[in-house]
Amino acid sequence: MPYKIDIKKIIARFYPFLLLPFALLLLFVAAYQFEKWRIYQQQIVQINAQISKLDRELGQLAVLPRLLAKDPRIIKALTINDAFAILDADKALEQVQLDSEIAFTFLMDADGDTIAASNWRQSVSFVGQNYGFRPYFQGAIAGEETSYFAVGATTGIPGYFVAHPIINTNSSGNNASGGNNSAITGVIVVKYDVNNLISIWLEQQYNTVVSDEYGVVIFSSNTDFLYAYTQDLNADKLSTINAERKYELHNAHQFKPISDEIWMHNPAKKQQASTRFLTIHSELTREPWTVTRLVPLATIIQTAAIYVATLALLILVAALLLRTYRHQRKLADYEHNHAQQLAEQVLARTKELEQTQQALIAESNFAMIGRMSAAINHEINQPLASLRLNLASLRRLIDQQHGNNSELQSVAIDSDRTTKRIGRVIETLRNVARQGQTDFTVLSVNDVLTDVIDTINRERPQMATFLRVDKQDSASLVSGNAILLQQALLNLIYNAFDAVARVNQADVLVKLQNSDTHVVVDVHDNGSGVSPALGDNIFEPFTTGENSTHGLGLGLTLASQIARDHNGMINYQTSSLGGSHFSLSIPALDSKKKLLNE
Repeated sequence: MPYKIDIKKIIARFYPFLLLPFALLLLFVAAYQFEKWRIYQQQIVQINAQISKLDRELGQLAVLPRLLAKDPRIIKALTINDAFAILDADKALEQVQLDSEIAFTFLMDADGDTIAASNWRQSVSFVGQNYGFRPYFQGAIAGEETSYFAVGATTGIPGYFVAHPIINTNSSGNNASGGNNSAITGVIVVKYDVNNLISIWLEQQYNTVVSDEYGVVIFSSNTDFLYAYTQDLNADKLSTINAERKYELHNAHQFKPISDEIWMHNPAKKQQASTRFLTIHSELTREPWTVTRLVPLATIIQTAAIYVATLALLILVAALLLRTYRHQRKLADYEHNHAQQLAEQVLARTKELEQTQQALIAESNFAMIGRMSAAINHEINQPLASLRLNLASLRRLIDQQHGNNSELQSVAIDSDRTTKRIGRVIETLRNVARQGQTDFTVLSVNDVLTDVIDTINRERPQMATFLRVDKQDSASLVSGNAILLQQALLNLIYNAFDAVARVNQADVLVKLQNSDTHVVVDVHDNGSGVSPALGDNIFEPFTTGENSTHGLGLGLTLASQIARDHNGMINYQTSSLGGSHFSLSIPALDSKKKLLNE
């Protein structure tokens, strides 16, 4: 028969292994998104704080140009075209540079020509250079304080330029407002080193770039990103940039935005692969600049992977702990069950030993009964036989007399019956001692009970007065020994008599009834009942109750043994009369025959 593959079983077996990668992938995606959100919230707070500081610092940079615009030496150099006045202006600007640690400061006339500069002593000096093309000059000469970032056209050093108009209040020329008592005669410019502005960014965990209104990076914590384009530049923008000579002497690199994540590629470092970043943007207030924080996605992915690995490790540890706990719990349950089983086995073995011991005691007691009955039989049988012979002779003599002595005859008859009774008792003891050796015949329990009542009337006439007999069915045939059954019933009834001996209104009820399978004789009394201390020991040899005034405690034992010899039993329970209820149950004749046939 070809082997059949059960797909369902295979899927059910490997389902956890198929589900695990999917669960880990979902966890990784969730961890990745959470880490992006966390970093964005963290970095946007830092960027806004840095922007506030940068705006404040840029505003403070305009203080110095305002002061220089009011310096008499600067104004004199513009109004008096004199070499000594210009020299004084050069020295003043030079001293300002030394005192304030600015990059440069220079003075331009209304045409954009530089007439004085802080670097007038150096070989590469701004003096004589025309910077009229710069937006900061154009804005200042128009009367507005103007700031501007650009790469130096002369030095090639980038800087932040702040230009302020110089107004000569004594001039007769027209100003921008239409008045004739003041005029803009020139522009004072201060150039600041941008490195001082972004020094704090070098300590940040991630790179930070600042792009201008054209999308060109002008500040960066990583020099690889300087002058790179963050957006495409059209022809108009390129024309303006070239006219202003804003990034002169620098070749721009390019990285283009893709949603909030960008690819950066630096052609200057061909060995460096493209890197993908998460970008966080914020705008300055004072300048049209954008501050961008660049967070490598690899860092986020690595952190997310660490989250997932940590969570997986915790789950694994939890699973191992749970498995260990279950194993320990299972082991503890096994040990508990094993200990309970051992305890039950010990209890069962102990009970078995106790039963064996009780059986041995009972056997010993019955053996003693056998020896006792043999001794009684040996010692009493011959005297009883002699007594019976004498009584028989007495009856013969009485019969031969012509007188009517009925009372004497009755005594003789009773004496004869008594001797027979003694003989039956001895025979019963001997038969009990020889268990299994009794001959059974078909007999009527009703007849046996009648003989028992007659015996009671003769032997205990006073107690017979409160004995009630209820025979519901006379057809009560069983297979048994009449002498043994009589003895068993006599023992049960005499036991009831002993129980009601001290009761004011004694009541003993003997009830014969048949069921489908058994013949039952119930003996009720209204005595004090059996003491709970006796328990199941009431059928043990030599067990006597509180109400027993005579006897060796063998009555119930012999009755129980006789019942077992007849395949029956004797049960005890509380009687409806308030005392004891002993029930002798023997299989009916039909049931017995059926049992024998089976």
